[in-house]
Amino acid sequence: SLSYKNNFVTFDFIGITMSQPQNVKYQYKLEGMDENWSPLTSNSNAPYGNLPQGTYTFKVKAMNNEGYWSNEFKYTFTIRPPWWKTWWFRILLVALIIGLIYAYLHFRTRRIILRNQELELEVNLRTRDLQEANDLLTNQNIEISRKSDRILEQQQELLSKKTELESSNVS
Repeated sequence: SLSYKNNFVTFDFIGITMSQPQNVKYQYKLEGMDENWSPLTSNSNAPYGNLPQGTYTFKVKAMNNEGYWSNEFKYTFTIRPPWWKTWWFRILLVALIIGLIYAYLHFRTRRIILRNQELELEVNLRTRDLQEANDLLTNQNIEISRKSDRILEQQQELLSKKTELESSNVS
């Protein structure tokens, strides 16, 4: 298992034969990167650079000068993703985003509730002020009505006295 920074890999290999070791040929393939085997080569290394994250299997086989192939040698390795491409980071990021959305909505809801309470208090104060003004006007209206009734009574009395005086003057 290699870090994503260690994604340049060179495989060195050697095939051993007793007769004419300089004539050994190789074929190799990196599963996960190569689709086909490499052409026959006498070069005994295989460089691979800038490998993306993933699991790879390097396979190599050798052929001696008589045309006999060796068994395949396999080596499996993994290049780990960077931490910001791991599943746990993505889950953490989603949880963080959901947490931030929740916190924002909670904050906004709390502000709306507090604002509604302020508005309700203001409405209650103004309603009380209006009620007091209405009570004052009602009391003044009642007082005016009483005075009006007294004035009417006095007017009735004056009329009745006037009528009495006129009748006493006539007689």
